[in-house]
Amino acid sequence: LCAHGTFQAVHGALHNVTVEDEEVDGRRSLYPSCVDWDDGRPGLGGGGHFLVGSAASPFLLSISDAGVMQKHLLNVESDHGCSLSILGIKIDPRQNRVLVVLHSFDGSCTPFDALAAYDLSSKRRIFLAVLHNVSAAGSYDSRPIAHHVCIDHHGNAYVTNSAHNFVWKVDSNGMPSVFLSSPLFLSHLPVVDNPAAQEEHPHSPASPHHMGLNGIVYAPPGYLLLGQSNSGMLFRINLHGSDALIIECGQLFPGINGIDLRSDGTLVLVSAKTIWVLKSQDSWNTAHVVDTLPNMAPSDGALAVDITFREGQQPYILHSYVHELFAGKEVERKAFFIQEVQFPSDQDDAIWIIVGIIILVIFIFLWRFQMNYFFKQYTKKRV
Repeated sequence: LCAHGTFQAVHGALHNVTVEDEEVDGRRSLYPSCVDWDDGRPGLGGGGHFLVGSAASPFLLSISDAGVMQKHLLNVESDHGCSLSILGIKIDPRQNRVLVVLHSFDGSCTPFDALAAYDLSSKRRIFLAVLHNVSAAGSYDSRPIAHHVCIDHHGNAYVTNSAHNFVWKVDSNGMPSVFLSSPLFLSHLPVVDNPAAQEEHPHSPASPHHMGLNGIVYAPPGYLLLGQSNSGMLFRINLHGSDALIIECGQLFPGINGIDLRSDGTLVLVSAKTIWVLKSQDSWNTAHVVDTLPNMAPSDGALAVDITFREGQQPYILHSYVHELFAGKEVERKAFFIQEVQFPSDQDDAIWIIVGIIILVIFIFLWRFQMNYFFKQYTKKRV
């Protein structure tokens, strides 16, 4: 399996890896839905690469900087017998594994949601934690949708249920449980990010009204940050599962999909239309927006679906046509895009760093000049 792609500049600030799909087990279009960056492990070819999950088939794909694509952990086994989608992935470098969120959209089959863990070196499956049988109290009219996943510093995984608005926990041994179900997650009316899409596909899993808790990320020293697509709210949960609060941001973020935390503590939210960059000074009781960018897709019709940070610093956005698959309009798509993004606030920080360096150089020059002057004066007096 291979593909070819190129870096190309867009508007001077965005760079893309364009990946052309090759046929995989009879499927021409892979409809990527999630992405994470792997720094590279023994046995995987050394260098870092992107890992991308497919919503059309249970495939993980390894993608290099040049857009070369290789099968990785192909044939994600589930013993389910029906078509499966990968909706979330997360690299766990401490335990050298990747976590994969599986969901079946096939209404003719029994519900299936699970979290699978795979060893990155041997590609051996470590565990398969079945989630659809683990439910919070209450009755539900729809199937669960296991969506995004994050990992805390103890190796526990947390998975959002986008249909029923609660969070599963899967410990490092693969034992699942309900982590938190809170009335707070149901306390706000949906905000429609794309009324036309909602009107055209009111029952689509990708509909803003259908998708609740979505992106999730672990924030040191001990919090989970969650985005809710249909309300545009951000929530913070402690790791005891005993407390949930709304993060006061002064605005909503409708259609939140992927979220991720940079190594400097900056939180980035991605929707189909917008990228938001947030910072907090009080452990995410409140947050403020430092950047808002329009999501400039590299191709007409492609939507942003997820975000990852390369080496913890540089943001990359995954764009694909997965919404067509969810809406039942599956057509042959020969490319998807991984897009590097530059934030204006980062450029401002860089300018101040340069200014600081210039000031420091001037200060050192003046200090040396002054010391040289004093030395000469001292020498004259001695003479």
